[in-house]
Amino acid sequence: MTFWFTLRLLIGIGDHALHFATQTWITNTTDHKSLGKSMAIYGLSFSTSFAVGPLTVKLIQVSEALLFIVSSIMCLLAWAFVFLLQNEKPERLTGDLHARGWHRYKMAIAFGWIAFLGPFVYGFLESSLNPLFPVDALRKGFDVNMIPIILSVFTFGGILTQVPLGAIGDNVGRRNVLMIGSFGGSVIF
Repeated sequence: MTFWFTLRLLIGIGDHALHFATQTWITNTTDHKSLGKSMAIYGLSFSTSFAVGPLTVKLIQVSEALLFIVSSIMCLLAWAFVFLLQNEKPERLTGDLHARGWHRYKMAIAFGWIAFLGPFVYGFLESSLNPLFPVDALRKGFDVNMIPIILSVFTFGGILTQVPLGAIGDNVGRRNVLMIGSFGGSVIF
């Protein structure tokens, strides 16, 4: 259990660092009028991989190492594309440049607490659904072949709505779409 927790923690840190960097890059390089659609395409790509990933569990029947080999090759291929990107100098920081340590964290929490809610909820659902559902499903007698399919079906709603919501956000305002989507998701959840 300790090893699994440590592994999930390290994967979570790397996953969030990757998403933060990617979303910042997309935000800085995309035209503001199509930002919602561009972010939605990124979300669509991520959701598709999240939906297809559990279906690759059947590769274990061929060889226990095959799943890890295939995912490692795909990861290295993605990193190869990252290394082709041009490195640009960031904009100069503005504001209180002398704020250090906990003061900066306090300012981020005071002004950006609403932005932390989405990642928190996503992290909670991801860390509870992916690692715990298969164990619970096996204990309740689900067929082993059905568990990856159930995990994949869970993400299809997100896949189907990513690009339309991004395009609507570009037209009617991202704030309006985020508020309605957050409220509706909270009520449904």
